[in-house]
Amino acid sequence: MEHDTLQQEMEKLQAFLFIEMENYRRAINESLDVNAVKTPYRKLKATLQAFRLLTLEYEQQNNKEIEMYNRRHLYGNPREMA
Repeated sequence: MEHDTLQQEMEKLQAFLFIEMENYRRAINESLDVNAVKTPYRKLKATLQAFRLLTLEYEQQNNKEIEMYNRRHLYGNPREMA
């Protein structure tokens, strides 16, 4: 994915993560039944896992862009040096 697309997806997932955290918090506060909390917990856990994976992908993409920038601007264009 492109850098901008990844950033947009991360922003969407952040919003979902906030919603799932709020739902989980509400379920804990409103119910003494452990089973009633399981579903919001699972949704929160899945959303958090998706956010972690997307963040990792974003970081890897960012590192690639930094490396390409460094090669071009700090070390010069390899074609020009030959």
